[in-house]
Amino acid sequence: LVIDEIKGRDLRETLIAFGEHLMGAYMSPALIGVYRTVVAEANRYPTLGRTFYENGPARATGRLAEVLEAAEARGEIDADDCFRAASHFVGMIRDNLHLQVVLGLRPPPDADEARIAVLSAVDVFLNGVASHR
Repeated sequence: LVIDEIKGRDLRETLIAFGEHLMGAYMSPALIGVYRTVVAEANRYPTLGRTFYENGPARATGRLAEVLEAAEARGEIDADDCFRAASHFVGMIRDNLHLQVVLGLRPPPDADEARIAVLSAVDVFLNGVASHR
C-alpha cells in the first residue's frame, strides 16, 4: 500500500485501508511460512531476523508513523510518540489471530472476519476503551 494512495482520506479511512493491507499480508500463506522460518532460524542467523524486521514490520510501522505525524500536524490526534502509536496499531492488527494462524491452531480469517478485526483495532486505537460517560 502506497501512502500516497491513502493521503487525503480521513484518518479513520486511512487506518482501515492500512490495517486491511497489513492483515492481508500477515495472513498470507507465503508470509506465514516466511515468518515461521525466520522465527525458527533467527537465533542461528541474527542477520536474517534483523533483515526481515527492518524490511517488514519496522518499515510498515515507520510509514504509519508518517501518516500519524501528518494527522497530528492537522490536529486530528494528540500523540506523544507517533512511532510508538504506530507500533501499537500494527500490534493490534497482528493480534493473537496472527499467532493462532502461525501456530496452526486455525486457518487465516476470511474477508469478513479480517474486516471486523481491523475495524475493532481502528476503533480501539482512535477511541480507546475507557468509558466516555
